[in-house]
Amino acid sequence: MTRTVALHYPPDLYEAPELAILTALDVILQQTAYALYAAHPEMTHADPTEHEWSREPDLWVADALCEQISALQHAIERYKQATQAVHRLRQVSSYIE
Repeated sequence: MTRTVALHYPPDLYEAPELAILTALDVILQQTAYALYAAHPEMTHADPTEHEWSREPDLWVADALCEQISALQHAIERYKQATQAVHRLRQVSSYIE
């Protein structure tokens, strides 16, 4: 016997299903940044060029990771905005036709 399951997706997932995993990735990235800052609280107030950092390479790597996380989160946000813009354009063009 075959069962049919009715799945109800948010409307934006019909247009761009990849947004689901990008949203999950964004949450994971944020939690990763929080964990790195918790492990290295000195990153929130120290200058990475200070002498003490030169003796702790894990701080350099954690700082670099946080910078990359921030850049990737911005890219994800730009992608979401671009996807929304395309969706709005499609709606407008369908009204015009």
